[in-house]
Amino acid sequence: MQKGCEDFTFPLATCIVLSGVYEDDLDNANEIIYTGQGGNNLLGNRRQITAQTLLYGNLALKVSSHGSLDLIF
Repeated sequence: MQKGCEDFTFPLATCIVLSGVYEDDLDNANEIIYTGQGGNNLLGNRRQITAQTLLYGNLALKVSSHGSLDLIF
């Protein structure tokens, strides 16, 4: 583990990037609505078709939001 990272829980998120792939992501410059990662129909109408899981980016965001790390939007 890299020195200085001993107190962090992993996976860890440091920023959120809106890709425009999700139908209900919204960016109002000073406020965003982020729906998470996964569960949408990427090849069709981009609507949510399955439940998102608490894995990968979603888990990293949850872990980071309960810590003392600031997220960059």
